[in-house]
Amino acid sequence: MAEYGFKENTEEADVTNASDDVDIYCEPCSTDCIKSFANGFCLQCDEYLCSTCIKDHKKFAVSRTHSVLDQANMPSQHQKTQKRLFECTEPCRKHQNEIIKFFCKLHANLVCSVCITLEHRTCEVEYIPEASTDFQNKAEYLELKKQMEDSTKYIETKLEEMRTELENINEVEEIKNFQMEINVLIERKEKELLDKMQDFKRANNYVADKIKGEIETAYSHLSVMNKSLNDSAAHDIQLYMAVKTMKSQLECINNSIEEARKGTPFTEFGFMKNTALVDFLQSTGAFGTIETPQQTLYVNNDCIVTAAISLGVTYTNLAWTLISHSAPRVIEFFGRDVVRIKVPTSLLIQSDGRTLESFGYDAEEKYADFTENGTQNDWYYFERFWLDLNENMDTFRITTVLKDKSGKEMRAVSLISLLIKFFVQRLLTFSRTVGANVTAKDIHLILTVPGNWNSNTKILLQLAVKKTCLKVGKVSIMLESEAAALYCLQLPKADSIGRIRYNKEESHLIPKTGQHFLICDFQEDKLAINLHSMESGMQMEHIITEHDRKLGVSKVVEDFETFMNALAGCEIIAVIKKSHLDEYT
Repeated sequence: MAEYGFKENTEEADVTNASDDVDIYCEPCSTDCIKSFANGFCLQCDEYLCSTCIKDHKKFAVSRTHSVLDQANMPSQHQKTQKRLFECTEPCRKHQNEIIKFFCKLHANLVCSVCITLEHRTCEVEYIPEASTDFQNKAEYLELKKQMEDSTKYIETKLEEMRTELENINEVEEIKNFQMEINVLIERKEKELLDKMQDFKRANNYVADKIKGEIETAYSHLSVMNKSLNDSAAHDIQLYMAVKTMKSQLECINNSIEEARKGTPFTEFGFMKNTALVDFLQSTGAFGTIETPQQTLYVNNDCIVTAAISLGVTYTNLAWTLISHSAPRVIEFFGRDVVRIKVPTSLLIQSDGRTLESFGYDAEEKYADFTENGTQNDWYYFERFWLDLNENMDTFRITTVLKDKSGKEMRAVSLISLLIKFFVQRLLTFSRTVGANVTAKDIHLILTVPGNWNSNTKILLQLAVKKTCLKVGKVSIMLESEAAALYCLQLPKADSIGRIRYNKEESHLIPKTGQHFLICDFQEDKLAINLHSMESGMQMEHIITEHDRKLGVSKVVEDFETFMNALAGCEIIAVIKKSHLDEYT
């Protein structure tokens, strides 16, 4: 660590022997070849001083507190302490002929004696060779070392996030796939949109390269600093000066990273398919649309598992089945030691906004504990967030953000992506416990949504699945009524002694091609009536849903909880959720 300006002095210390018959001279003056009789002795500097040097010694801030023995009490015979010394060798940037030997506490600068005389006469300074004694074991060194390690991990995380974000900036492929389904008459419109998308992508790549360069530069600096900080051959003086220098550099590095991230944000974009298909066919309307594929009674033969996630307004559950088995299985969740099939859509997310800590009742319990100890603001907590989406469906966009319990914001697509990823990973883990060797590509994932969800929300779910980076075999998005229709059409029957049987020969129960049928959905505050028709190839098409939306579900829940709290005179609902969760649900 020679760069921090120290060299080891391995010479034997001089021995000053004197007696009553031998004159004792001032040691500072002797360095200038001047012989001045000593009139005192400094205990801290371990040197004899003349009267002039004693006055100067008491003048400067660095030595004014030293203990100086007068001539009557100074030792007449003194052997200097022999110890392994290290000398400062780093030249001052302002005064090239001077060596840095002091640290100004007020200005947090490493300075030389000339700097002290000209600019720091009234400042409190530390003499580096003394202050750096046993510095490797001091809190300042250990604290900065930990900060360096944390900053290194933080930057490595940001680099990984950058790589992930760059991988997700590829919406042009969606447009190219869509182009295959339209005819030559709209090629000009398609090209215009592609050019615009390329502009966004180029702009994002420019921002990404700029931020990546800043982060890689910071990472390089940190690597050099880490190498110096962890140098096993470094001594205390070197470590002291290294820490003082690195503390300000580390703060600048962290600030530069944050400024780079905030300065020019990514332009988030997604391909939005136009819903005006009929207008387009009748005129020269805008860029077309892709209708949601009709749902078939049979799953993709390439997948061996069908998994359905019911994204209900207040509760969520997951059911799955192997194609080789008839009976479906349901993933169970725990809440206060009670096994549940259906759980509230509550998510507890770590402060990074990317890691799901817990879900359902477990999330509610942990958040209640965090609230008690005052650390709830360190987390994202979303409770029944589907209500916000469901009641604001008309104004919903892919870029919509949701607010958690404490007002912190997160994009809806990111939140839903975490939820879907949690369920799929839960399924993969559970399948292994029952001996099924299932991977993500083996799964046909079905997401069921409320009947009033529009095409924007379906695109949102597609983006959310893509954002999980889980390569599932197939994804289908169905209305709750469509899923209910599939269930009813294949509903098992009980025989005369109550045993469940699956009679596949009762084909007369399945509507014929062209026939219509109704699915009635009795929800918490309204009745939804859904009209469907059976198309060729055993495909089912949703025609219309009629329901009353005057009173939202969240309003019912909110008014009920307000009433109960007012009746009890305290926050009784919070107590019930924490201690009597089974009764609450």
